[in-house]
Amino acid sequence: MSSTVDVKLINTDDNEKYEYPTRSLEIRVSSSKQIITPTRAATDYEFNQKAQIPTDITVDNPIYTSVTDLNCAEFKNLMYVNGHYDKIISNMEKKSGLSIYSNLRLFLLMPTVSDQKDEKSGKILNEAPMAQLKSNTRLLDSFIRTNIRLQRDIGLKLITIPFIELPFSQYKDIIRGIYQVLDKSGEQPVFFIDMRYKDFKKTIDLLANDYQTNMIGVYHRKYRHANINYDYLTDEYSRKDIAFLAASVERSSLQDISTMHYLPFMGNDVYAIKRKRGFPKYAKDENGDYTRDAKGKLVVEASTYTTDNIKFFNRDNLRIENINTDTQTVQRFLTEYDGDYFITSLLKNYRNIEGKKEDVEALRAFSRVSELKSSQTEFTSFQKLINENSTSDYIDEKTVLKQVLNGKENL
Repeated sequence: MSSTVDVKLINTDDNEKYEYPTRSLEIRVSSSKQIITPTRAATDYEFNQKAQIPTDITVDNPIYTSVTDLNCAEFKNLMYVNGHYDKIISNMEKKSGLSIYSNLRLFLLMPTVSDQKDEKSGKILNEAPMAQLKSNTRLLDSFIRTNIRLQRDIGLKLITIPFIELPFSQYKDIIRGIYQVLDKSGEQPVFFIDMRYKDFKKTIDLLANDYQTNMIGVYHRKYRHANINYDYLTDEYSRKDIAFLAASVERSSLQDISTMHYLPFMGNDVYAIKRKRGFPKYAKDENGDYTRDAKGKLVVEASTYTTDNIKFFNRDNLRIENINTDTQTVQRFLTEYDGDYFITSLLKNYRNIEGKKEDVEALRAFSRVSELKSSQTEFTSFQKLINENSTSDYIDEKTVLKQVLNGKENL
């Protein structure tokens, strides 16, 4: 099968017999553009946060991943409303223009699994997009065609295919059909598979052995929910020329450790953070019941602006820590961004911005953009240690990482 990118194993460090191996890959997009893993992909979320800060900080990660959740309303518009296709294309073109520093771009339309329900009665108004696709073959075929066409229309050669939870016998037929279509035009599919899928191993083997794919996407899940499949990746694929891209990675997990900084030990090579969605917090009365307005709608609680929930990535211990306790990281950023008046002023006065909407939101946005930059720098350092077979030294240095890897059942 044709490939638009080349993937080659650089080194696998598996000196510790009972520890999980780590590895580095070279993903070559062209003769002059290469990407070394493990690495972090930039996402829409970080670009959106960057737009809130008047600063010259660049988002220059070599891989960009855009994940769009297709909820009931979005899915209905895409599949049944004329003109919504154009809206999605315009958004994709805009995002592609923002990610000018990225050598590899992926756009993933991800059907959601949640039904649309009536706020009062809980009655299902619209079935979840995933359920609709599973039960309606014509709709599924139409969605796959639309998904491919969208990506073709903006000139992509790597075509993402979202996971659809089907029986393996049906799923492999869809995979075959997609390969037949894309291979003729020199395009390469990147199938995304849910780490919890019961036929995960069969699907990965099918893609690797029958179609010789060199890039597979996975939906990130906690280790405790997909331990057999994580083990399979590390046991069977740690020495193969196939890159695994983890989408929708949680920011942090047990002990506040950055989730993506232990994923290199679990067979994943590229990591894209889960898009954070803000959900309204509804007001309650003195009895603990939700309050409603005159029309019966839930009343949204007034927003408060505080630094209590603003956290930064600490490279020393790989934790995501609150700014009020992680003073060392604040000092490091003051040095790193010494020439940036806006950022340094914000950091110097962070203890005095309680209740100030613009300052709190700017500091929160900076915490996410700086995390992207610092995280990528940490991965670059880690790549060198993998190639020197010094991963065990890295684990000894990052004590919290050692504790987490020794107790994977808690991840």
